[in-house]
Amino acid sequence: MGRLHPGQPVFKTAVNGGAPQNLGMAPGTFNGASWSTTGVIVVSGNTALYLIPESGGPARPLGDRGAVPGELYRDAPLVVDAEGSVVYVSWNSSSMAGSRIAIASLATGEATVLDLRGIQPLGVLDGTLLYVTAAGTIMGAPIDVARRRVLGPPVQLVDNVVLNNSTGLARAAVSRRTLFYQSGSQVSQVVVVGPGGTQRTLLGDRRDYAFPRLSPDGRRLAITVGVSDRRDVWLHEFGSGTLTRLTTDGSTNERPEWSPDGSRVLYRSDHETRTGIWWRPADLSARATPLLMGERLDVFEAVLSPDARTIVYQLDTLGADIYYRTLSGDTTPRPVAASSTAIETMPRLSPDGRWIAFTTDESGRNEVVVQPFPGPGGRVQVSANGGTEPVWSRDGRRLFYRGDGRLMAATIRPGARFEVASRDTVLTDTYVFAGNPHANYDVMPDGKHFIFLEGESTGDMIVVSNWDAVVRARMGITPERL
Repeated sequence: MGRLHPGQPVFKTAVNGGAPQNLGMAPGTFNGASWSTTGVIVVSGNTALYLIPESGGPARPLGDRGAVPGELYRDAPLVVDAEGSVVYVSWNSSSMAGSRIAIASLATGEATVLDLRGIQPLGVLDGTLLYVTAAGTIMGAPIDVARRRVLGPPVQLVDNVVLNNSTGLARAAVSRRTLFYQSGSQVSQVVVVGPGGTQRTLLGDRRDYAFPRLSPDGRRLAITVGVSDRRDVWLHEFGSGTLTRLTTDGSTNERPEWSPDGSRVLYRSDHETRTGIWWRPADLSARATPLLMGERLDVFEAVLSPDARTIVYQLDTLGADIYYRTLSGDTTPRPVAASSTAIETMPRLSPDGRWIAFTTDESGRNEVVVQPFPGPGGRVQVSANGGTEPVWSRDGRRLFYRGDGRLMAATIRPGARFEVASRDTVLTDTYVFAGNPHANYDVMPDGKHFIFLEGESTGDMIVVSNWDAVVRARMGITPERL
């Protein structure tokens, strides 16, 4: 199965051919599914796990949402036995530090979160639960699946497994006797790309970069840098070439944006229990303070209006909806795009504050749309054949977006109404896309040069053909214990 969105059908097809069978509509955006022997397919749908009958029919949730204290999301399901035990990732925040391995029963829906930090289960082998951590390490823990209990401390089995920077999942798979994985790390280079695809390196080191964002004057670059299971925002000065760390609290600090005057950087952080938006002076003259914290849900990303009086943000609702609120006076949240059947992400305000661009999959695929801000008014589709990651030019005359292997520029016709005059290919886009919804490039003030991330996966593809023997040896499993 591939990545599906709400309202899209789920199909199954026999491996020896034949017509696909429609099983019903996807319960939410998901990129994980596992087939059980009890007649159902377990899928992750936005924040919960769902069961789809293998013969077709409506999806139903696995267990009651909120039954596990502190659990916000369920992801990456894997059925591990004939009795219908499913191992999954339980999140109590949006950061890697908030992920734990959990086990649920397909029969009863009862679930237990284990004291094992991990981002992806790989299976159960000879009483050993195999899983991957946020640092890219495959671990093994002795487990009693039926009782949903860990029987001993986890053991480190394999280091330096590459994590896919588009999905966050490990490039690893396990069968009974074989382990397949990519060794190394996912790194990128920050590059400046000019007309005709000319390219120069901006930062010398290859690291785990994400979400570059230029200051309003174009003299500084805020960027997320990942090290092991930690992410921080750093600031690069173009003049001096220095790279300075902005964030020090929490374990996940990412998706930076600048205040309109360039004095502050706002960013998403798990500094406190719930992930929200924090900001800090760019000159480091004061500590970070919270700007926007969701009352019941995490805030995924946010931007300020040109007058700095309003914040636009994406909430972790079932449909990843977009809201706005003023920073003083009446701070009641108001919806920009809050469809129950679509995913709306990546809000971006025009330089004059009149228009808001964002990505929606309402049509069944991601498209860039624009509507008046704060409204009212109709919605105009900007991309023609799919698009994502909208970014305005500094003069507001063009809206850039990524789609179909190209960076596109939509030229806006001047006037009171929003109209697209033309769509043109700017360059061939082979650069890194973000694993989470946020623009992973930026436009320089001249509108002709761009900051991109050029990706590279280091290391080799490795196959361990005697994986079961390796696990038994490392876990101290003797024939008498099998």
